[in-house]
Amino acid sequence: MKRRVRALNPRETIMSSCQRIWIEAIGLGGRGQRYRVTHQGATLIESTRNPEFDSARALLAQGIVGEVEVWRHGAISPAMRFNVEMPPS
Repeated sequence: MKRRVRALNPRETIMSSCQRIWIEAIGLGGRGQRYRVTHQGATLIESTRNPEFDSARALLAQGIVGEVEVWRHGAISPAMRFNVEMPPS
């Protein structure tokens, strides 16, 4: 099966280098742990229960695709890595 690749409009800006996000536990809500996510020094998501999935959606909405490293404060290596990809059209 061939996969169709959507041609990008030249006006669209797509960043595709490895991105680093930082996840910080901010409290315990009624339905579980809550996290704040920062990217490049700015808050990407103020409060979420699913920081990795919500971060992928937020980065894609900003036109950022490619590899993402998830870091936690005080860690010496990333907690996880994942790829953000454009959905097939």
